[in-house]
Amino acid sequence: MNLKSIRTMVILVALIAAIVFPFLYSSNRYFMDLGISIMIWSVVAQSWILLGGSGGMWSLGHTAFFGIGAYVTAFFTQWGVPAVLGFPAGFVVAAL
Repeated sequence: MNLKSIRTMVILVALIAAIVFPFLYSSNRYFMDLGISIMIWSVVAQSWILLGGSGGMWSLGHTAFFGIGAYVTAFFTQWGVPAVLGFPAGFVVAAL
């Protein structure tokens, strides 16, 4: 197998796991929180790898956008809005 087919297979397995995970562990709050935390920090790590590692840039701006989006999502969840609906609001506010 070449590197491109292995990379494609890893991406497909990760995508399928991300789709199936909420249905398997929806009743167990601990595993759901753990899975969400792993996915969130994976996105932050990948953004840092792209900026710092591949691009050679030292920027902490993406961390500020991550924090703004998390704050807005938490703000909406305290008002009773589900987190699934709070995520798009966090994206929009961070983009603005």
